[in-house]
Amino acid sequence: MKKLNLLFLFSAMILFSLSSCGDDLAKKAGSSMTASINLEETRGAQKFSIAGDAVSIPAEDMIILKAKDKQNEEAVTGIMRSLAKAENEAQKLDVKMTMAEGPVNDIFAFSLESTTEENLTFEMYDEEGFELAANNSIEVTEGKNYKAIKVSSLKEGTYYFKLKNQAGAELNQMFSIERE
Repeated sequence: MKKLNLLFLFSAMILFSLSSCGDDLAKKAGSSMTASINLEETRGAQKFSIAGDAVSIPAEDMIILKAKDKQNEEAVTGIMRSLAKAENEAQKLDVKMTMAEGPVNDIFAFSLESTTEENLTFEMYDEEGFELAANNSIEVTEGKNYKAIKVSSLKEGTYYFKLKNQAGAELNQMFSIERE
């Protein structure tokens, strides 16, 4: 039993002397030491020197940050972006939309040019994403189709069109309403 006590005391003295020498060595070298804090193992306060002031910070006031492994995250994000872009291209509606610069007499005019005849679903959203019009059907024939929307009830701002066909392909456009 005495041997274990002596061994414990001897190892405690060595650890104490190494930890106290470490601060002196860091000061002599002119570098700052960073403290590694594990809240699972740290029960007392940690002492730091901040701008020449000795500060004691309790373990519950420590904020532990763990850096994310960005290499794997960036690789996955890159793959997901590529897949989303390819899916968006495949889901793009084959209709060309041309819009007037703005509403005239509170009527917003636009043209849809299509190579096929089909019924499209028209949806409209405000700039915050609230749906203003949904499931309105627009019949499009081959060639140019001129359409108009009465916008007198809408406030000034930015709005979004969404045209969809039955296969799910979409065309999204943005327009602004500015009144004098």
